[in-house]
Amino acid sequence: MDDLCSNAEVLRATREPVECRASRILFRTEGRVDTATLAILGANARSRTFFLQTPEGELIPLGPMRALVQDQRGRVVRELGLGESNAGPSSRLFDALLEKAANGYCVVYRMKPPYSGEFKDCDGAGNPGGAIGYAPGITTAKGAFKAVCDLVAGPDKPCTSDGVQVMAPEVQYDPNGAMYYAIRTVERVGTFLDRKSQYEVRNYRVDAQGGVVTLLRKSAEECTVGSTCTPLPGGIVR
Repeated sequence: MDDLCSNAEVLRATREPVECRASRILFRTEGRVDTATLAILGANARSRTFFLQTPEGELIPLGPMRALVQDQRGRVVRELGLGESNAGPSSRLFDALLEKAANGYCVVYRMKPPYSGEFKDCDGAGNPGGAIGYAPGITTAKGAFKAVCDLVAGPDKPCTSDGVQVMAPEVQYDPNGAMYYAIRTVERVGTFLDRKSQYEVRNYRVDAQGGVVTLLRKSAEECTVGSTCTPLPGGIVR
């Protein structure tokens, strides 16, 4: 794979020595997916240039190809209704493929189960075509959030009402690969004259497949106005 960086045509692409690294990339043409090699020249993302070596050994200059520079992970996460910090690694969300198109090459973001669909970015302008979402029967992040809200705050009531706060779902996976949402709730039980408040903290699991809600654990803590909290091993004192 590293030999691609020593290829004479690749070396001629620059007038002076630049950093070059080669990596594997999925390559799709006419519906068939194979593994190809991508040479990335230049350390600065704004000045990079790319070469593709197809599975058949053909060397194709791709030039700067903005679609390879402008990662669309953020767009994928937003479309799924997730947060950047709790969506999980990109390798769990999608496969990134390079695809031969009528007028050049595109980067395709092909979703992995339990998601579905794909985005296709052909110009790096930030507006990929296509549609992504959740496979049939899969509970969305928004659906998981509402299920826990209805459980702790009451059906169709705001999650922040009556001292109850429901945190954003965090995507997690079982060892067998099954996806679920971890959701933490905090309920203020009371505030006392010494300016201390007691909170009940609950950790829920919502299965992506089927949407079953399970209470994993429950704990309690006492917090001062300065947000210093101490665990209450004996639970809430009501």
